[in-house]
Amino acid sequence: MAAAKWLEPKRASAFSLAAGLVHAVHPIYSEGVAYVWGRSSSLCATFYFAALLLVMKGYEIKGRKGIICYLLAVASGLLAWGTKEDAITLPFAIAGFLFLAGTWRAALIVCVVPLIPSLFWRSDINKLYVEVAGNQRLLATGLEAVLPPFQYFLTHLKAAVFYYLRVFILPFGLNADPYIAPVRDIRDAGFCWLCLSCWRWD
Repeated sequence: MAAAKWLEPKRASAFSLAAGLVHAVHPIYSEGVAYVWGRSSSLCATFYFAALLLVMKGYEIKGRKGIICYLLAVASGLLAWGTKEDAITLPFAIAGFLFLAGTWRAALIVCVVPLIPSLFWRSDINKLYVEVAGNQRLLATGLEAVLPPFQYFLTHLKAAVFYYLRVFILPFGLNADPYIAPVRDIRDAGFCWLCLSCWRWD
C-alpha cells in the first residue's frame, strides 16, 4: 500500500479503509447515479477490458483453447464497439500488448485490419463526421455548437480543475449536467491561472 511508505504499518490499513469509505459515500458520485444513460461507458469498459484480457489469455494458453479465447475477444470487442465508439482504440491497445510480448508482426496486423473496413465505408464515415461536427440536430433544439478539438481539450481541463476538484473537496451545488463556460481562447482567465500554477509546481 502506498500509505505504508509514510504511515506506521498499523495505521496504514486504517487510513486505506478511511480513504475507501470516503470514495464509497462521497456526494460527488451522485452525479454518476443521476447520469443513468452514461451506463454505456461502463458497458464499453467491461467489454473493452474483457477483450484485452481474453487476448492475453489466448496468447498465454495457445492451442485450441487459445483460439477460443481469441474468438471470444473478437466478440467482446464488437460488443464494446456496439456499446460506444470509444472502443475504436481497442485494436491499438491489443497491438501494444502484442508488441510488448515480442510478436510485432501480429501487432502490425491487428493495427491494419480495422483500417480495411474504413476503406469500404469511407463516404459514410465522412458524412457522419460532417454531421457530428455540424451538430445540426442539437443546434435545432437550442444547444450550443460543438467545440473544436483544442478548445474542447482546454475546457475539459478547466472543468476537471475548477469544477470536479472543487466539488470533491467541497461537495455542494452538485449537478448531473453542470455548465462549464467553454475556453474560447488560451487567454481565458481560469486557464491562464491553471498554466501559472503548473509552471510554479515545475
